[in-house]
Amino acid sequence: MKQILVVCLNPTLQRTLLFSSWSPGEVNRARLGRLDASGKGINVARIINQYEGSEAFSLHLSHCRGEEGGLFERLCRQDAIEIETVGGGGVRTCTTIVDESKGSATEFIEPSTPVDASTVVALQKRFSELLVSCSLLVLSGSVAPGYPDDLFAGFCRQAAEHGIPVVADFRGSMLLKALPFHPSVIKINLSEFAATFRLGSGPIGEQDDDRELVNAAWPIMERLDKSGSPVVLSRGARETLFLKEGKRTMVPAHPVEALNTIGCGDAFTAGLALSLLAGESLASGVVLGHELASRNAELLRPGSILP
Repeated sequence: MKQILVVCLNPTLQRTLLFSSWSPGEVNRARLGRLDASGKGINVARIINQYEGSEAFSLHLSHCRGEEGGLFERLCRQDAIEIETVGGGGVRTCTTIVDESKGSATEFIEPSTPVDASTVVALQKRFSELLVSCSLLVLSGSVAPGYPDDLFAGFCRQAAEHGIPVVADFRGSMLLKALPFHPSVIKINLSEFAATFRLGSGPIGEQDDDRELVNAAWPIMERLDKSGSPVVLSRGARETLFLKEGKRTMVPAHPVEALNTIGCGDAFTAGLALSLLAGESLASGVVLGHELASRNAELLRPGSILP
């Protein structure tokens, strides 16, 4: 089987609490609760391994240490996620509040623990060792403080030197610095795209719909597509934007009765990665991405297509 190397440098313990309803400022008792290893890359890796049609397996690279790091690694092993870690940094805890009465999921994110220079050096060394045996690279999410903002650019350069395709699911200055190395696919949501390329007058939410921003995004997407880095721009439950044979294309998301939408974007990234590895078209990747995202949304467990 082919190996997909997934790199995410913000390891997370994800606590998910399910409420029939909840009210701020009151005592609220959860109906169900669960704890999972998470972070964008872990979610991608888990779903790649779970997908029935996959001819690949994932290997996840990150950092962790201490008791929380040990718990993180144990939870990964329980999910049959192969993980490589270097010492240093911490594991943050994020909490999702799912409100059944409103059909909403609210996320609380803990600050990340900084890493030191020795962790960065060890991570770069291990990455170089692992890269040569993989068939595709996924770079996903934000990084903990202490990592340089050209880290992923360097990883994209190394992948290009080895002829290894890259799915880039990150944003901001790290993405801008990676563009000269032409990631194979850039997966990003409208909010992240607007912030990265400085569109609009202020931040927008992940679920917001702004036609002016969409109209401003298309020319940038066209320019990136011509440079060899096609963009897949997701918008939550709304249509996904991409260029199909140079034509502006919008594909609706699957209608679904969502329970927990945390990890849907990561499920989409997993679909893109699997399609790219199989040599399929970007349009096929979008279709599979929507399928996996909808399956994730139906479950309480985040970043998963299996209960």
